[in-house]
Amino acid sequence: MTLKENLNYYSDYFEALFFADVNCDSDIENYAELDFRDINEESLVKQIKQLDDFFEKADHILENTDYDHGQACHDFFFTRNGHGVGFWENDHCNEEQGKALTEIAQSFGETYVYQGDNGELYID
Repeated sequence: MTLKENLNYYSDYFEALFFADVNCDSDIENYAELDFRDINEESLVKQIKQLDDFFEKADHILENTDYDHGQACHDFFFTRNGHGVGFWENDHCNEEQGKALTEIAQSFGETYVYQGDNGELYID
């Protein structure tokens, strides 16, 4: 897939990132005007690789749940960053599946969004 196709496929992940981390971070200027096009390309590629890896590890669980792809993207972001919602809530799966998905998501560690001097957003 091209970068653009990947962004479309994983758009719900980036929607969650902007909702929870960019819009709520007072250190990021003009946050209401920003979107994925403002994310540094290297950071985008790194996030997409992590999304690919997450779904490779989790697909065998997700296919037996009520998760759709978009909600799984949201919950991956929220769970890995500890935002108080996510797989562990068991809204779309049973407790065992929720625990397994939570463990996989948390194995990726938290991400941090910051704005560089050039105005681009970076994700570590």
